[in-house]
This record gives sequence, structure tokens and C-alpha cells, in this order.
Amino acid sequence: MVEDAYSKMDKDGYSKTDEGDSYEDEVYNGYPTIDEADVPLTPDWLEDPLTLDDVNKRLPEDWVDDPEIIADDNDNRNEDDREIIENDPDLFRYPLLNTELKSMFYSLPMPNAGWRYKHEFAQDIRRLYSYIDTHPDFSKRVYEYLRGDGHGTGPARQSIIIRHYIKKRWERLGVWNPVWGIPGRLNPGWREAFCCWKFRWEPLFYYNLDPDHPIRRALRLRQGLVQGQVGPRHPHAALASDASPREAEAFLTSRPFFMLRLEEADELQRMGRSVEEWDLRKVVRERWYERNDWKEEWNDRDAKGCCLPGWTWPHENPDSDAPPWEELNSLEDIDFTPSEVDALEETVGFDPQARAEEMRLQAERLQATRWEAMRREAMRRGGL
Repeated sequence: MVEDAYSKMDKDGYSKTDEGDSYEDEVYNGYPTIDEADVPLTPDWLEDPLTLDDVNKRLPEDWVDDPEIIADDNDNRNEDDREIIENDPDLFRYPLLNTELKSMFYSLPMPNAGWRYKHEFAQDIRRLYSYIDTHPDFSKRVYEYLRGDGHGTGPARQSIIIRHYIKKRWERLGVWNPVWGIPGRLNPGWREAFCCWKFRWEPLFYYNLDPDHPIRRALRLRQGLVQGQVGPRHPHAALASDASPREAEAFLTSRPFFMLRLEEADELQRMGRSVEEWDLRKVVRERWYERNDWKEEWNDRDAKGCCLPGWTWPHENPDSDAPPWEELNSLEDIDFTPSEVDALEETVGFDPQARAEEMRLQAERLQATRWEAMRREAMRRGGL
């Protein structure tokens, strides 16, 4: 079945030496040899030796312990005025105070590539299963191929295919990083560890005390907004290839999946002004429906009952973000990259016992490489 599915690819010249997103080289595609001992096996940001003291030394001296979000409250009120306005019928509509904005800041995590990939992958897997269940005409041959042989090949093939569609989606958005690998493949390396993925512009980590933190900038755009009011929108639906880190961060914090959490956090602060409680998620979603900012496909819920908004607003892209699953009926016609083809071919004739032995030998080779690198360094310093 696999030979049939990929025979066309072979005819078209897909191979390990073709250009594309095939990131593998001799170091990462095979076992490192002693001659390659000087080549780092992991990126610097995976083995950063920073300690808390190192971090504190790097902080600019002019950073304060808890910088203000905005210089002055737009409605000229402060915490001492709370008792005076408790019975104000417009209490909930007033713009948020600095203390409330700070509380929002510490409750909103900065979106990162690994977090987003994890949730999009889970969403697309559910969509794939739903599509197969609701389409009796789905290819039985492809279904058997996706199910695999019970040795992990099925989940691996599904992971590779889902990654293919996420990659295409993120490339259109301008956020894909070409150094990322193929999570779920049977021969993984550090590039496949999506939990460590970072956007091209993303630093090692963001400092909460940074007055110019991306989320602080996003909150400043909401200065003076009353309850339910929409702030300024990002002018572009995709990121330019030459965008600066600041522009990229502004784009990321303007996406629906972040703005939904931000508006829910805003509503939570307003609810804190009263002894009453309400379903803030329902209230925020109803507002999005009224503004035509909600897509029906975002109503899909995960196992925890949470929804996952996408990257584009309805006015930017009214079409669905779901992959074109009908393409799977003809696997040989999908424009897989050379790296993806290689990863799929790894699942052919997969032997779990042989794989376990291969991993053991790889670990031994890596250890030998590290010892050799240490020996060379000791010789260079005159220690041996």
C-alpha cells in the first residue's frame, strides 16, 4: 500500500537529497562519529546554564519591581475611590485601573510555538477522526494505512500528516520556523521536541519585569476602553517575512486565540468589582457573536470542554482553518516535503525490537562522542 501511495513521489524525484524543508544533515540524520565531536548535539537554548543570579545580573538597572501598565488611569480614579463608586450603575463599564491591568498581565501567559502546536495538533486529530466517521466514502486503503500495524506506526503516520497541514497553515501566516522537525516520527531528534520550539523572533524567555513586555504593550492598547469595547485591530492577517521581533509579537498578541483569553481576563476583573458572579465566558462569546468575530468551527471542544480559536478573524479569512481532509483519499497527490516522505518511509516494515536496539546503540555513540569531546578539551587545556 505504501509503495502504491508514494510511487508517484519517487517518479517525481523526491529523495533525501532534494531541496525543501529537509533539515537533516550528517550530524542529526545519523549517529555522530568521533570526528563530529566538536559539533554541538543540541542548540544552546536547550542547555542554557543560566542561574537566577545570572538572570538578575542581566536585568537593566532602570527596571522597577512592578512597572505600571499605563502612566495614568484614563478615568482619573484610583483604589481609594472604590468606596465612593460602589453603587454607581456604570461601575462595570469604567476602564480598568492600573492594579486591575497588572492582575490581568500576571494571569495571561505569553503564547509560544510549542503550546500552540500541541493544541492545534490535538484539534486537527479530532477533526480527522470526525471526518472519517462522518464520511463513509473515505478510502479504506488510506484508513488502514493511518491505523497502522499496532507497533506505533499508525500514530506516527497521523502525526506526520497533521504536521504537514499545520506547517502549511503556519507558513501562510508567516510564523513557521524552518528549523522545526517532525514530531511523532519514529526516528526523532531534538528538532522534533515541539515543547522546546520557539518562533524565529522569540527570546529564551520573557521577563515579567520588562516594561516593554509584549503583553504589557497589548494591555496598553486597551487603555480607556469601557466594558465590551474593542481595541485597535492589527492591520495584517499574516506576518511579513522581514517583520521585526516587536512587530511579530504585536501580531501574535492580536490573534483570536490570545484576544479571547485577554477579553475573558478583562471581564473577570470587572466581575471582581461586584459581589455578584456571572458566566464571563458566555458573556464574552456572545459579544464576539454580535460583532461577527466568532467562527462556528471554534465551538469544537476538547476533552476538557475548552474551545480553541484560530489564527485569523472572520473578516480576514472567512474560510475554515481545517485541513482539506478529502485530499487524504489520494495520498500520492499530496505535496509532502522530502523530510515528510522520509519520515513516512520510516514506518514501513518497522520493527520495535530493532528500534529499541538502535536507540541503545545511539545512546552509546552519543556518550562516546561526549567523552571524546571532553578528552579533546582537556588536552587543549593541557590537562592530559
